[in-house]
Amino acid sequence: MKLIKKLINIFNKTEGSQESLAVGYSFAVTTGTYVGEIFIYVKQVEDNYCFLSIPKMLNREVPVGKFEYAKKHKVIEFIEKIPRNESDMCELQYKQNEE
Repeated sequence: MKLIKKLINIFNKTEGSQESLAVGYSFAVTTGTYVGEIFIYVKQVEDNYCFLSIPKMLNREVPVGKFEYAKKHKVIEFIEKIPRNESDMCELQYKQNEE
């Protein structure tokens, strides 16, 4: 199923479109309500990207359109892809917060 989704994403991309997110990508929020937080990407649910917000350790869901707007207008900025062991811990914390 993941392979099919990746293939669909490859064919749906247009010139100049952004790369898809991978688990563990981190973004700094530079302005707005969540300024000072770092969003760690965990998963996508329908048309929302799901992040773990640190240091508050809260789950945040951001609509894809708003996320792309925020990247384009520098509301959020990509930092780095965090190490695998850290992204695993973020996923576990996200799941625990859901319960």
